[in-house]
Amino acid sequence: MALALFGLAASYKQYDLTFDAQEQTGRPVLWKQLSLTTRSASGLNRSQMLPFSERLSRSGSFTFTVSAVLQGVAESDWRGRVICSSFGVDDTSRVVKATFSTDVSPW
Repeated sequence: MALALFGLAASYKQYDLTFDAQEQTGRPVLWKQLSLTTRSASGLNRSQMLPFSERLSRSGSFTFTVSAVLQGVAESDWRGRVICSSFGVDDTSRVVKATFSTDVSPW
């Protein structure tokens, strides 16, 4: 798919990333939102907030998949790091945050 990026013919690489989360503190958590950040090797960065609703019991676990897109015109635009942070509240209404990240490359 071609996109317009700074007046150049651009394209993108999509990465489907699967994360496994397991509760380790013994507190149930209601996850409410995800922050998805992409940082390319060339310096292009993008962040977005996504709705996310998942209830995790005291000893539970869950798996989720997110799709991250790196746009650009060169290999260094499509190579970098994806950071996924989830935000929620525990059973005492304290804010909880968990962060998962991985390096990505089209090859």
